[in-house]
Amino acid sequence: MMKTTHNRLAGRGAFGFGAPITTTLVLLAALTARADTPYTGTGWVSQVLAPGIICPTPSGILFRAGVPTMRVECTDARLTGKRTVYTDGYFQPDGSAVLYGAAYFEVGTWAGTNFTPSGGLWEVTWRGVMQTNYAMQLSLAGYGSGGTIDGLRMEETLTRGPASDPNDPAVPIFLAGTIKPVPVSTTLFSDDFSTGLQGWTLFPHCGVVNLYGTNQQLHTRADWTGCAPDVSQNTFFALAPSGTWTPADGQTVECQVDLAAISQNATNVAFPWLGTGSAFYYFCKSPKAVFMGKDVQGNGITAFWLDNTVQLPGTNAVLCLALTRNKTNLIITTRVLDKNNQNAVLFERGFVDTPGVDASLTTAQFIALTGITTWTLAPDSGPPILGGTQRGVAVFQFTDGHQPPVDAIFDNFSLRLHDVPPLSIARAVRLSWPALAGVNYTLQGAPTVQGPWLPVPDWTTPNMNQVTVPASDLMQFFRAVQAP
Repeated sequence: MMKTTHNRLAGRGAFGFGAPITTTLVLLAALTARADTPYTGTGWVSQVLAPGIICPTPSGILFRAGVPTMRVECTDARLTGKRTVYTDGYFQPDGSAVLYGAAYFEVGTWAGTNFTPSGGLWEVTWRGVMQTNYAMQLSLAGYGSGGTIDGLRMEETLTRGPASDPNDPAVPIFLAGTIKPVPVSTTLFSDDFSTGLQGWTLFPHCGVVNLYGTNQQLHTRADWTGCAPDVSQNTFFALAPSGTWTPADGQTVECQVDLAAISQNATNVAFPWLGTGSAFYYFCKSPKAVFMGKDVQGNGITAFWLDNTVQLPGTNAVLCLALTRNKTNLIITTRVLDKNNQNAVLFERGFVDTPGVDASLTTAQFIALTGITTWTLAPDSGPPILGGTQRGVAVFQFTDGHQPPVDAIFDNFSLRLHDVPPLSIARAVRLSWPALAGVNYTLQGAPTVQGPWLPVPDWTTPNMNQVTVPASDLMQFFRAVQAP
């Protein structure tokens, strides 16, 4: 099955991407507004299961393993109940303490000192400060399980005034928070190409470009022989059926596609894109580098970052482009996953697109990093792209008009909406330690604690040294050694 369009749409944007394409429309379920539920409450320490351990050390005083229980009454019965709080922390030089830990909230009712559970358990993490007069200010967040709270979320602030001791049962604790709905995780669009290329549209610029639905995959072939060496000529877009996406504050829209294979010519680039007919984000992968940016009509191509230090596979890789709304900002997260290894994260990098003009690469920097001379980069146009109607995949070739054709195979294209960004853990370990004035450390790694200990390259940020070490590396033990 082959689908090709021969009508050329008026060029818009530096890629020459056309006006919004009229294709088979996909009716998307409208998101029903789901309000958070605020609550307030009062609590008292009811029992101390473990008073905690105070341990002086050369670097400070530690506090560990304090476990009180609390009696809590709230305006929302779903937060009324019994709390068991596990506390760790450390004392600061001014005598105040930083406290943190986990807590479990049993939902139920109180009759005097008698507690009757009614079903449901909140699992919470928390952190805050206790002053020298035992006043406290804490922040808490967690998820509900069971009963009427299954899947719900809560966020809370907790305050207490001065007290006679850390677990004073006579001093009330004041709570204010919200119960949030079960997180949304909605598939806006998904295509495994099992029924061919229904609704997909090809938008080429030059040369001979075709789409084929073969073996339940999206096959593409582009021959740009004789075309001018120009980014707008040597790129084609495959557009998925259109549909509106606009993440609310705190939500994430994530586009994923399997790059099953691409011709392993160093000049070939594959990428998913997400946006409108006149402005979109892209995440490019070539054999030599990965890079991300946006293309806006009337402004041109912006490249926010480029990494040419990673070696990523050209087959069975999953390319991910996620956009998370944070008020007026957009957090753009890119990932490359290893489809041969349970989608282990091979690469991940984020960027925040603000309403202002954000830092980006110059044309000279881009050429120096990639050798691609057909892209003329523009500064950031300003506001982020907070919604759109279009998405798809594309292929670019850096060509002099004599490169061999590009064959690229894609599969399992999807667009999903999440209330909470998906968690990913890269196959790497990030180590960090304070950067102290006048004291230098070098990081060493070894396959066993006995050695041999060898230097590990590192990079720095203000007041902190950090290094990322692949988890597959032979080095499994690390130490910081003071340098002369």
